[in-house]
Amino acid sequence: MNDSFWIGVLQALIPAGLVLGAVYVVLRNFFANEEKKRFFDLRVNNQKISLPIRLQAYERLSLLLERLSINNLIARVRRPGMSAADLQATLVNEIRAEYDHNLSQQIYVSHEAWQNVINAKEAITRQIHVCFSTLPAGATGVELSKLLFENSMSEDMESTHRALLYLKEEAQKLF
Repeated sequence: MNDSFWIGVLQALIPAGLVLGAVYVVLRNFFANEEKKRFFDLRVNNQKISLPIRLQAYERLSLLLERLSINNLIARVRRPGMSAADLQATLVNEIRAEYDHNLSQQIYVSHEAWQNVINAKEAITRQIHVCFSTLPAGATGVELSKLLFENSMSEDMESTHRALLYLKEEAQKLF
């Protein structure tokens, strides 16, 4: 009788254990799928919010690069009667101000994109300093402007143009 009792217990426990194991596996898979679904929904919602902000960052950095190109920069800041030294200082200050105004955009673009922006800014600043250093003392702003225009035209691809192309390619990847 003792053996039949244990056999009865086993006959009840084995199916109950199998059912309990199956329920555990099904519930574990269900909760894992629900967690994946919540994560996906959260990601989609975050992209709805962050995508416009990221696109705006690409727009602002594109505008920054356009404003920093030598042609646009000189046209915007040069005044009649400026000396080369005054023009150089004004150009460098304008570059710094434009860059500082857009510093926060770096958190919305890749490291490589931001590095391209930095490289473009530094190349333009360096170009201004190099051109200024080749001029004789007392040179006019017109002479510096002319030299900067010639220098920017002789380059295969201006640094701002390269950075702008990189930004455009990266922004296209968002779609």
